[in-house]
Formats: sequence, C-alpha cells, structure tokens
Amino acid sequence: EPARRNEEQGNGAVKSATTAELVTYLTTNKSFYIPFYLALGSMSVLLFAILSWVPTMLAREQGYSTSDAGYIFGLVGIVTGLVGTFLWPQLAARVDRGGSGIGFLLMILACIIIGSLGSFIAMAFGILALLFIGLALAMMTFPPVNTALSSLLIQGFGPASMRARLIALNILVINLFGYTIGPQFIGAYVDAGEGNPISEGIAWLAAFAGPIAAFCLFLAHRAFGRTTAPVTT
Repeated sequence: EPARRNEEQGNGAVKSATTAELVTYLTTNKSFYIPFYLALGSMSVLLFAILSWVPTMLAREQGYSTSDAGYIFGLVGIVTGLVGTFLWPQLAARVDRGGSGIGFLLMILACIIIGSLGSFIAMAFGILALLFIGLALAMMTFPPVNTALSSLLIQGFGPASMRARLIALNILVINLFGYTIGPQFIGAYVDAGEGNPISEGIAWLAAFAGPIAAFCLFLAHRAFGRTTAPVTT
C-alpha cells in the first residue's frame, strides 16, 4: 500500500482534496508535472500513429493482405505488450526499493528511448526483419507506459487525496495528444506529396517526438526530488 501523504479522516478514509487544492498543488509542482505530462503526450503521438497506420503500411508497402496485416501487427502487439506490461513494473520496483517513485520514472525514460529508437529503425531502413524487431520494441515499451508505469508512478508518488484526478489527467493528456496529432500527422504527410510512404512519415515522427519526450522526461526527472506535498485546508 503506498504511503499516505496527507492526513486521514477519523474513519480511516482519505480526505479528498478540493479542485482549488489540486490546482495549487499542480502549480506549485509545475516543474515536474508539465514536462512529465508533455513527455507522455509526445510519446502518445508516436504510439497512436503506429497503432493507426502500421496495418495499412504493411498492406501497402509490404504486400500483405489487409486481414494478414491486422493479424500480424495484432500478434506482435499482444505478445510484446504483455511482456512489457509485466517486465517494466518489475524492473521499476527493483530500482525503486526506497519507494520514492524514481524507479518508475527511470523505466518510463528507458521505455521512451527504446521505443522511439525501435520505431525509427522499423520504419527508416525498409528491411523486413528490422521492421518487426523495431515494432516489437515499440509495442513492448510504449503501451506499458500508458497503461501501467505512469499510473503506478502517480499511485505511489502522488498525494492520496489527488491520485484519482492526477491519473485522470494523465489519461486525458495521453488521449488528447495521441488521437489529435499522431494519426493526423501521418495522414497529412502522406497527402502532402505524391508517393510519400507511411513508413517514412512514422520515421520522421519518431525522429522528432521521441527526443522531445525523452528531453521532457529528463526535465521532470531533475524536478522530481523537489516536489512538495499539497497544503490542505
């Protein structure tokens, strides 16, 4: 059970923070939360582009039928996604023996770097073996960040009275960035020039979104130790 970071009520329940207290807490700790959420948003842009366009890319550029492309990508995603969902939290827990949450933050950073490199390698060279290796790395790292690592970090580190809304904000940022930018960027890239391949658009996105996400998380890591507990009334 994560340590409580604010006082409990008499019946053992945790007093919920008000919206004003949540805003004050986020404002006070903006040097962590702004780059943290921006990192997750940037990573989600790349992830949602991959999820939306890779089956079509496999059909158009590799000659697979539409159904085979879906089966192949689904199989890669299911196997590697499950492996990553169990692997990364275990590694984070081993690093984070002190319970500070730094292990989860470091694993998120590792996943962003590995997944971005994997995405670029998969799309940039046109080699089928590298394509599937890179996709496996991307699906082993990006989805676990969204579904497990970021939520576990907030659950273990965030104030008890605000955890639910901090996780809700996390989900909002992931979907808002991912759905509105990622798939549309690839569609715009393909439409911008005759013959622009989908894989090239994803490679460009990986080259930009990956470093941005890694840099933002590096900034969040620097500010992580300076975060303060909320002041409740």
